[in-house]
Amino acid sequence: VAPPKVEESQTPPAKKSSTTEPPASTPPVASPPPPGGVEPKTGITFPGEVNNQPFLGAGVRYKFGVAKIYAVGVYSSNKSELLDPSTSKTIRVVMARSVGQAKFFAGLREGVEPRMKGRDLSKVDEFIELNPPGDFNAGDVVTMALSGGTMHYTSSRGADGKIESATFVNAMADLYLGEDP
Repeated sequence: VAPPKVEESQTPPAKKSSTTEPPASTPPVASPPPPGGVEPKTGITFPGEVNNQPFLGAGVRYKFGVAKIYAVGVYSSNKSELLDPSTSKTIRVVMARSVGQAKFFAGLREGVEPRMKGRDLSKVDEFIELNPPGDFNAGDVVTMALSGGTMHYTSSRGADGKIESATFVNAMADLYLGEDP
């Protein structure tokens, strides 16, 4: 069984609005948040910045070609070198539907372990163990900050930890950003 495919979608640039001075009787309007993007096939929105890195784009992960599992947003200050291990980047995953934890991590294992070529495979289990028990629900957020051989991982479900392994970190980057995501 092949890992689910990520289909990249183009996020249209944020529209600029013309601003005029409000009449004296109108209270000032708060500034809008920095522009991010919307993954159009799921409608999931992404903030303009995560970990002090700008939003670059988003895509969606499908299973069986039709089920939208989650949207993926990518952040980095160095767009041209995303696969360079020394380039800091953040991958933000937002669940589009509820998924059992066992199924989610079986799919992740299926995609990442072949990329690790038999090296440092215990890091996959270490990563999975960072997560509290329970399934992923629509709207849950997972954030992976990758830099060199370190991944800092957080989730809206309470996960917070760090994995030290260049093999694992590079495999995760390739899983989400490589030629065959």
